[in-house]
Amino acid sequence: YRSLTMNGEQIEFSEGFTELHTTVYRDILAGGGYGLAEAKPSVELAYGLRTAPILQTPSVVHPQVERVRGRSRVAASGSLPPRG
Repeated sequence: YRSLTMNGEQIEFSEGFTELHTTVYRDILAGGGYGLAEAKPSVELAYGLRTAPILQTPSVVHPQVERVRGRSRVAASGSLPPRG
């Protein structure tokens, strides 16, 4: 099951993707698809993200990171870590 909720609206997209790669490859081989000019910004973005320096801002932590940190502290100490 795959879904995404955006602005309170749920978009379910579990179905219809099983043969997506095959469909795209067929389209490319038939002369369709995106060219280099269209793909370049995406490749540059991915490269920029992959090679960007990691910045640590202790006051700004993603909730999932905090959840994992809390779980590892619980495992190490046997009790819940202090908040804040």
